[in-house]
Amino acid sequence: ILAVLLLRRERFSQLLPGRPDSALGGWQGLRNLAIISAPALALAFFFRHAIKEKLFAPLPIALAFAVGGVAILFLDKDKKQARGLGQLNTRDALLIGLAQCFALWPGMSRSACTILGALALGYDREAATELSFLAAVPILLAATGYEGLKNAAAFAQQPWPLLVGWVAAMLSAMLAIQGFLALLKRVGLKPFGWYRLAIAPLVYLWFR
Repeated sequence: ILAVLLLRRERFSQLLPGRPDSALGGWQGLRNLAIISAPALALAFFFRHAIKEKLFAPLPIALAFAVGGVAILFLDKDKKQARGLGQLNTRDALLIGLAQCFALWPGMSRSACTILGALALGYDREAATELSFLAAVPILLAATGYEGLKNAAAFAQQPWPLLVGWVAAMLSAMLAIQGFLALLKRVGLKPFGWYRLAIAPLVYLWFR
């Protein structure tokens, strides 16, 4: 969360109340971000136990890797007239939010689900990726807040290892985000799709 907030601080500053309204600015931007986040948050709240019981198993996770790989290879295409973030509207925000629900399937990447949802609606890679970073914060804040409250007593017993892990996670995430963006500009998403297809049977065979 901190990595995204630091690296995209200018973009997030545009979402502050009082800033000019736009697709991702001011109150209008906050509304669109809330619409994107709401479906996955609601689904996770009502079905979190069923998801853990039914989907945290080798076969569903391996299938998620394969399905995600096929989706990336199918949807990652160069478009001559792709849409930008300024064209985000309420309908698109809702559809991208519904696409993000697939991230609750273990083995599906939250960022990939958001990016693929935006690509399917005609947005370019840059806009889809930027939207994925923005959409990460509400979802991750909710998940972190829930787990933090549930495990507050355990965290309080060992604050220093938690702090070290927190800093390490932030720094590694910043490096990962920068590396991902550099790869995206050079080669697109297709290598990630092939990687997911290759790793799917290995995940199943190793963990079954």
